[in-house]
Amino acid sequence: MHPGLAAIEPLMLEGRLDEALAAARRLQQRSPRDPEIMLSVGQLLLMTGQAEAGAFSLSQAANLAPARRAEIAGLLLRFDRPKEAKVLFIASQSAIGIFGLILCHIALDETALAERLAQELAGAPGQGLDVIEPLIALARMNNIEGVIALTAKLQAAAGLARGPVLDTSLLMSACGSWTMSATEVAKLHADAGRALVARAGSPPTDFPNSRDPDRPLVVGVVSQDFRNRSAGHFAEPIFAHIHPTRVKLIAYSNTPEHDDLTDRIQQHATWVDIRSMTDAQLVRRIRDDRIDILLDLSGHTTMGRLGPFAARAAPVQATYMGYPNTTGLPAMDARIVDALTDPLGSESLATERLVRLDGCFLCYAPPPHAPAVAPGPLARGGPLTFGSFNALHKITPPLLDLWAQILLATPRSKLLLKNGGLSDPLEVAALYLALAQRGVSRSRVVIKPPTATPAEHLAAYADVDIALDTYPYHGTTTTLEALWMGVPVVTLAGDRHVARVGVSLLNNIGLPQLVAADPASYTRIAAALGADTARLAEWRGQLRPRLAASVICDGPGFGRRFEAALRGLWHDWCRRS
Repeated sequence: MHPGLAAIEPLMLEGRLDEALAAARRLQQRSPRDPEIMLSVGQLLLMTGQAEAGAFSLSQAANLAPARRAEIAGLLLRFDRPKEAKVLFIASQSAIGIFGLILCHIALDETALAERLAQELAGAPGQGLDVIEPLIALARMNNIEGVIALTAKLQAAAGLARGPVLDTSLLMSACGSWTMSATEVAKLHADAGRALVARAGSPPTDFPNSRDPDRPLVVGVVSQDFRNRSAGHFAEPIFAHIHPTRVKLIAYSNTPEHDDLTDRIQQHATWVDIRSMTDAQLVRRIRDDRIDILLDLSGHTTMGRLGPFAARAAPVQATYMGYPNTTGLPAMDARIVDALTDPLGSESLATERLVRLDGCFLCYAPPPHAPAVAPGPLARGGPLTFGSFNALHKITPPLLDLWAQILLATPRSKLLLKNGGLSDPLEVAALYLALAQRGVSRSRVVIKPPTATPAEHLAAYADVDIALDTYPYHGTTTTLEALWMGVPVVTLAGDRHVARVGVSLLNNIGLPQLVAADPASYTRIAAALGADTARLAEWRGQLRPRLAASVICDGPGFGRRFEAALRGLWHDWCRRS
């Protein structure tokens, strides 16, 4: 990076785009042919609404740095300049350029050209599914609905119709869609599941496992998350609290990462590293291990391993927690949920049988590194501060509409946002602009930089009075961490699992009044709570002990309930066999 550009990035992160552009212009006067400076000028011109000048500057930067043509074309496409992007994608002469060109054709309604390119790419050796990931990265542009539309068009256009990478992009994006109905999302998953089973071939018709319903069980757990990340902390209670004399656990790990959480899980399970195994090899290993129940914790995530489940690797197969929707697999027997995440009537949204645990379907082990609860900004004489530490992809335009309404209904309040995606100045600038378009000035938005340690991350809740859950893709770990740090969370209930996790968490700690039934109630509850300083102060000290005493933190009880659910599935198989 040009040394002068280091001073511009902080200005972008603070939303001071005019100042950043002026600084970049000064650098450009001294170094008129530096491609990095020209690229920064182009970005800033686009972000300040000077589209023609910005596109011209980016095109000039690409001419000076031919190796970055595809990257610069992606920026042009992100700012809705498909004509200029098209030229650079063609000039890049790369695989990612071909995908970008398909994107441009779609954006320009050149459907026939897009279809022809997709068909050619699908049949090209070494291409096809191996390079779909860059396309999705280009297409995403923080636009979930755009990803869904693009992927659907590609599926309709060519032989790329079925494959794990393309399906993962489509299905995970659909989970966060505002426009697709729950039934439509369920159908997408069912279609993908049937296709995955078709690729897996004919499953076995019999297993040698003893049909004794009450003997000790061998349970295999397949996951990429046996490590310090959100899903890993909810996986650990399975290993820590299921009785080892009644259930032998085998952990099939699909990640190279190893940390203290990995060490703790390894104390309770036989460990099998499956990263280098093909699906066929993993199926053989699972059958050789005489697994009775195979448990999936990843679903249709990027590193998920649903292939062996599609091939019916074990007599009983279930999915749990790591993916917020049905797998769509006919060979997946059960999905473990609760009565609030998946109330009666949700059966039509899952190909699996829904097994509902009493209370909450999750068990939370409070973080030992959490600092003491500190008074919030309001109690310290500062402004009322709403906050969200949820992932950037969950913050959609319709959700920003609701957050803007809350801020406009509470004068002088602020919105604090913190997540890894907001370390990118482009993302920060786009967020400031989006909120400004909704009437929220930059001065009311606080972007919290990434913190170095988990303890520092939790300490940042001292700067939040009320947490705003995302919708339709609810938070899970973020919600529980906020509650543990004394911060109440307002959530909006939806009609599918992904939009009801917050419903379960808040009801199970006795705070149903923080669950909104519709968007208007969401804004009203948040604004009313912001005006109730006494309630906020009371809850600040009560939420941690309330959560600690709830069923959500009852590890031994969770172990008994989860083990009973597994035993019930085994009894069912024994009766059928």
